Amino acid sequence: MKKILWILLLAVCGNAFAQKKGEFTASSHISKQFTLKATAAKTKFAVYNTFGSITIEGYNGNEVIIEAEQTIRANTTEDLEKGKIEFKADFIQTADSIIAYNAKPENNRPEFRAERARMQERPRYYVQLNYTVKVPNNINLRAVTINNGNISINNVYGVLNIDNVNGSINITNAKGATDATTVNGQLTATFLAVPADASHYKTINGKIEVTYPITFAGDVQYKSFNGQFYTNFENTQSVVTDATKQKNNSGETVYKLNKNNRLRIGNGGKLSTFETLNGNIYLKKI
Repeated sequence: MKKILWILLLAVCGNAFAQKKGEFTASSHISKQFTLKATAAKTKFAVYNTFGSITIEGYNGNEVIIEAEQTIRANTTEDLEKGKIEFKADFIQTADSIIAYNAKPENNRPEFRAERARMQERPRYYVQLNYTVKVPNNINLRAVTINNGNISINNVYGVLNIDNVNGSINITNAKGATDATTVNGQLTATFLAVPADASHYKTINGKIEVTYPITFAGDVQYKSFNGQFYTNFENTQSVVTDATKQKNNSGETVYKLNKNNRLRIGNGGKLSTFETLNGNIYLKKI
C-alpha cells in the first residue's frame, strides 16, 4: 500500500507539471555502460523515472547499456536555462546492483520521498527521459515511471518488479516471479516458463492479460470490482476462499470469507494473484 501511495503522489505532482509544458525545449542524449560485478542472476538493475517511457531488452551479455533521450520543457527561457543547470540524471553501481535515477533537484528514489515532501518550491520546468536499456537476460529488474510513458520488458528472465502510473506495462518472454502494478493502463505479460515463485498483477483502470505455458499448474486468486475473469486453461477447480474464524454476538463461531476468488489449475502450486478495479482479467495458455 505504501508503494502505491508514493507513486500516486508523484503522479499528482507530475500531472501538474505536465499541464505546464511550454514551447521552450532543450534536448540531449545520455549514454552509460556498466559491466556486472556479479552474475546476472545475483544482480538487480533499477530505473526510477518520473516522466517518460522505459524499454528494456534482455540479451546474452554481461553489460548494462543505457541510452536515454532527455527533453527539458519550460514556459520561459529563464526556467529552461534553470532546468539545464539544475536537473541531473545519475547512476550508481554497487557489487550487486545498478541504479538509474533522477538525482537533482529532486531525488526520485523511494527512500527519499520524505525529503521530496519537505521541498518548499517545485521546479518550474518539466524533464522527460525516454530510456532504452539492454541488460543481461538473467538480471533482476525494478522499473518505475509515473507519467507520459509506457514500460516494455522483453527477454528478461529474472525477478521483475514493475510499476507505472498513467501508462501501460508490456512484458514478453519472461520467466521469473513478477510483481507488476499500473494505474490507468493495460497490463500484459507473456511467459516462456512458469514462474518459480508467487506473482502479482494489478491495475486500477485497465485489463490484465497474462499468458503462461500450457504446462502451468498453480493456484490463482482474482478480484475485479467492475470486470470478469476469463481463462482457457481447462483442468480447473474452485478453491474455498480464505476464511477468518470469529465469534458472533451469541458466542457462536462463524467464518468470515475473504472476498477474493480462488481457482486451482492442474495440481495447484505457486500463487498468482490478479486484481483490477475497472477491467477484465484474462489468464491464457500458450
